[in-house]
Amino acid sequence: MISEQSMLYLTEKLRKEDELVELKYEYYKRLLRDELRTYKQIKVPTENYTISNEEFVEWSIELLTPQELHDVIMMIRFAKNRSTNVRPFLETIAVGIVNKQ
Repeated sequence: MISEQSMLYLTEKLRKEDELVELKYEYYKRLLRDELRTYKQIKVPTENYTISNEEFVEWSIELLTPQELHDVIMMIRFAKNRSTNVRPFLETIAVGIVNKQ
């Protein structure tokens, strides 16, 4: 049997974990906006369609899970650390986002 004190402790711990996950998610959204600020438009190669960076960020936030958002940000950072062009990577993600719509 779980005591009342143990239940309160577990409840508080879960609440704090939920708050931490929410803070990370907000941080990832802000990072994505900052990373994409330099790109005015992103071309979707398979659709002959172009989306603005704001539209790309909003669709990404709407359609991607927090883990997928984290993975995208990390891949962008890895590409920048290697001094490679990030635009083709963003175009690939844009294809997936447009197809998910």
